[in-house]
Amino acid sequence: MHLSVFQLSLWVTVCLGSVAAIWLFRHKNNALGAKPLALFCGLMAIWCSGHLFLLTEYTFLGELLVLANPLLPTAFLHFALVFTAEALDDSGMKRLVQSILPIPYFCSIFIWLLSLYFTDNHIVATSYLPHAIYFGWSGWINLAYTVVIGVIAHGLLAYAGMKTRGNVRRSVIAMFFAGGWGFVLASSFIFPSLDLDIFPYLFCFIPTYVLVLVFAVVRYHILEVNQWAVKTIFFILLLLVVFMLVALVSAFAIWVGWEALSEVKLSSLWFFSFMTTLVSIAFYRPARWLATQLIFPGSQLSVETMNLWGTALNACQDHASLCEKGAVLISDHLKEPVRVVLGQDSQSGLVVELHHQHDWFYQLNGWENTTPALRHVAEVFSNLMVAHAKLLEKSLSLAKAERQRQEELRLVEIGSLSAAMAHEIRNPLNIISMASAQCDPQVKVYIQEQVHRADHLIQDLLSYARVLNISPKPTPLNPMLESICALQKNDIKVVLPNEAHTVFADPYKLQQVLTNLLDNAFSFAALSSNGCVCVTAKEYPEVYEVGIHNNGPEIEAEMTSNLFKPFISKRLGGSGLGLAIVRRIMDAHDGDVSYRHDLGWPVSFIVRFPKEVL
Repeated sequence: MHLSVFQLSLWVTVCLGSVAAIWLFRHKNNALGAKPLALFCGLMAIWCSGHLFLLTEYTFLGELLVLANPLLPTAFLHFALVFTAEALDDSGMKRLVQSILPIPYFCSIFIWLLSLYFTDNHIVATSYLPHAIYFGWSGWINLAYTVVIGVIAHGLLAYAGMKTRGNVRRSVIAMFFAGGWGFVLASSFIFPSLDLDIFPYLFCFIPTYVLVLVFAVVRYHILEVNQWAVKTIFFILLLLVVFMLVALVSAFAIWVGWEALSEVKLSSLWFFSFMTTLVSIAFYRPARWLATQLIFPGSQLSVETMNLWGTALNACQDHASLCEKGAVLISDHLKEPVRVVLGQDSQSGLVVELHHQHDWFYQLNGWENTTPALRHVAEVFSNLMVAHAKLLEKSLSLAKAERQRQEELRLVEIGSLSAAMAHEIRNPLNIISMASAQCDPQVKVYIQEQVHRADHLIQDLLSYARVLNISPKPTPLNPMLESICALQKNDIKVVLPNEAHTVFADPYKLQQVLTNLLDNAFSFAALSSNGCVCVTAKEYPEVYEVGIHNNGPEIEAEMTSNLFKPFISKRLGGSGLGLAIVRRIMDAHDGDVSYRHDLGWPVSFIVRFPKEVL
């Protein structure tokens, strides 16, 4: 049994070394020193195959390959030289490496041939192995040379570790542990030469040396290796648990009447458990797929479908388009109409509702009578929609913050220019105003009106360009409306809210919003024979809504899309900045302002203030 375990470990090392060599060579551009490390793994596979040949009648071939021992540390030295030169990015060292590399390989081949030429090495039998190498003086030179080259290689790595930081240094530390582990494991093959008739238990763990070394080198450069490491550790831990359970069952089998089981060798039970665990893991995915098909027959989701959905949803610019695109995707997949909506939906049919309170979540309506497979697909799809809704919310928030930053920068520039212009313009305006005192009364009135209009325009320009800082708080609405309307000198009918309302807003900015909108309303209402201005106020769960309506002429359709841009208004005597200022103030409150003509009035402006500043 011991011999079988020894042979198994050698075969596993040969396979792992060969696979690691091929894999590293294919990924030679993704990790430091991957090519010489691939050579090392290949030589490790050849060296272990020599030990396998020693167990057969081909002992000469086995001795030939085992005595090639110096080539392994030479390949590792090659790796250490390349790794150090690339890690330090030293062009001079790289050129030196290229020039001296043939020397250690030549010396290693010479030592190998020397060991073969002098026939002082013998093949002997031990209690555990039919054939093993008993080293003579040439064999000990072979081993000494191997140790010296290994020490030099690790010294180079230590130098690289002292000169570097981050992942390179972590790789060096891991390689030192791996190298020490490999030295301990491989040292047991010299037991016969030391006249120690001990089974080389440590040598049975030699496959782990290849795995640990490769993992130490490439784990920070080729991330997929970490996933393989997770699966390997999972398998080993699972196997250890199984072995412990088998040992316990075997120990107590006779107590529960399982005499036949207690007579079976524990090693045989462990081998059977190992093969069973291996087969179970190998067939895990097919079995899981079959179980899924049995429980959820019908429509299934593949990785390709999920990737296509993710790509399509990533292109959406807002939550409305996200819902539209999601409805198309899920409907096409299920071959029946499905609606994806924001908030509640009372219509019949299959509906996926996306809700947002403190966080995004979904609710399925109309899926009660569908098959488990369809509902499973709907749940997976809904979770995907929730994830993309969160990502889109963050993206829109970042975009909004960037727009605000750019707008503030632009307004700072405009504000500086406006302040300078206002100073330069007001001086001649004051001179003109004083000079008009000697003019004809009618001319004087006309000049004063134009000076006042120019000053009003300057005030609006400064107000628009100024960076807004708001301090929202509960503010009574009705007293402010009454004071603004009391300043109007016309016969326009005014209808104010009957009930007292309190708006959560900055009092000064709220007054500015109401003043601008009411000025507009009175101006347009004056163009009607029975002009009327109406103010409404409503409170909703999340917002306060104030509407200012007038029965003046409707705004031309081509102007509605640009109403809130500077210098668009055509109100007589206006500066063209009133609505633009209102929009800026509402944006600062995280509210909004909109124009409506479908509320029973020709012109309506609706402003909404949130109850909380987001």
